[in-house]
Amino acid sequence: MSGRPHTTLHDRRPPRHAFLAALALSVVSLMAAFGTGGCGQPSYDSRASQDVAASDHGLLAATETVQFARRAGPRPTGSWGDIEARAFVTLAFQQLGYPTRAQEFLVGDPADHLLSANIIVTKEGTSGTTLVVGAHYDTVPGSQGATDNATGIGLLLEMAGRLREVETPSTIVFVAFGAHWQEAAGASFFVEHLEDFERDALLGMIDLDAVAGGAELVAYGPENGATWLQSALAIAAERSDVTLTEAIAAAGGEHGAFAAAGIPYAGLVSADTVTDGRVDAEQPTAVAGTPRDTVRRLLAGDTGLLERQLGDGARLLEELLTSTLEPPT
Repeated sequence: MSGRPHTTLHDRRPPRHAFLAALALSVVSLMAAFGTGGCGQPSYDSRASQDVAASDHGLLAATETVQFARRAGPRPTGSWGDIEARAFVTLAFQQLGYPTRAQEFLVGDPADHLLSANIIVTKEGTSGTTLVVGAHYDTVPGSQGATDNATGIGLLLEMAGRLREVETPSTIVFVAFGAHWQEAAGASFFVEHLEDFERDALLGMIDLDAVAGGAELVAYGPENGATWLQSALAIAAERSDVTLTEAIAAAGGEHGAFAAAGIPYAGLVSADTVTDGRVDAEQPTAVAGTPRDTVRRLLAGDTGLLERQLGDGARLLEELLTSTLEPPT
């Protein structure tokens, strides 16, 4: 992995922060217009991605995390909350300057199936390689899903905005996956429908699931098989001065779908404990995946912790995604 080919801006003027807050809030306003027959295709204002790139790492991710969890609420697959979550993510990507693609699929018994979709955007790179960065947007019934996985969606959106105007060696495909709780059906559908040339170009997948709210940031990879992408995350963390624990995790969720197809993966998770070098990526904290996973609980205590935790993830990912990745041959 080579050094970064660009210099990150460091403008910390208050108007930047105000603009980003307005950007997140405007998604909610656009959703209201969308829901009442308004335009669902906002025009691209380059200030959005420019201001994300110049802002404190984690600021937009934290703002979007809270707005997304509060706006969509519980969002099990096939529910109105699930539909609202897709609309939120779609409009947020569009405001950051990305054309979006909804990859729809059916889940469950054909006699009683549910409709879901993956929301996909692409940031073109300078080489012929591709990296998927993904996060699921749905929840279990009755859960606001603040940590699991509004934090992953918030970080996904910040990285899309932060890198929109920045040169990246690899093409980055940002995916908000549906139907996580139906055996990661969205990720499985995505992998199954990759064209041969897309598979050939794909270096691997980075899974963002519950990336804030725990005690420590963990990069995990498979127990056996390709671990180079996990090592790349660790190198990026060292270069960006982010404290990171490395662990192994059983293949599951979105990264499990890629692993089943033989595609390298690594993931980021904020976990309460790492035991004997292993982390439970599907249940990293006591509240993840439960009705207790609320915005109020996430923001309780240290009010700046969420932004700092997501900032660590953003700095690490910016280092990784603006570097040349060299898998072993």
